[in-house]
Amino acid sequence: MKKRLTAMLMVVALLVSLLSTGAMAVGEPEPTAPAAGTAGNPITATENNVTISKYVSGNSDDGYELTLEAYASNQTTTTTTTTPLDIVLVLDVSGSMDDAFTPETISYTPTDKTEWSYYDIANSGTTYYVKVDDNYYEVEDD
Repeated sequence: MKKRLTAMLMVVALLVSLLSTGAMAVGEPEPTAPAAGTAGNPITATENNVTISKYVSGNSDDGYELTLEAYASNQTTTTTTTTPLDIVLVLDVSGSMDDAFTPETISYTPTDKTEWSYYDIANSGTTYYVKVDDNYYEVEDD
C-alpha cells in the first residue's frame, strides 16, 4: 500500500512540474526596455582590438530588429611575458673525472667462471659485469 501511495504522489508531482509557468501567471507582464542600446547609442565593448557592438531598432507594433556587429582593428599588438627560472650550475672540481676514457685505460677479459664468492669481487679491485639477455649489469659486493 505504501509503495502505491508513493508512486501516486510521484506521478502528481511530475504532472505539476510539467505545467507551463505562463499558465500559472496572473495578468499581463509589463513591457520592458530592450536589453541593448539604440541605433543612435549602441552598446559597445572593445577587448584585444576586437570591438563588439549591439543595438535594437523598431517598435512593438512592427517588431524589433537586433543588430550585432563585431570587427577588428588593423593594429597588431604583441605582448611579451617573461617567467623567471631557477637555474643551478654544478661544477665538479674534485678531479674524479680526469681519467681519460680510451681503449688503453679499459681492458676487457671475458671469463667462463660461473661461481663467485664475496671475496672474489670485494677484494679484487676489478669491476665485474654479468650479461643477462643481451644487457650487462655490474656485479656488486653488497
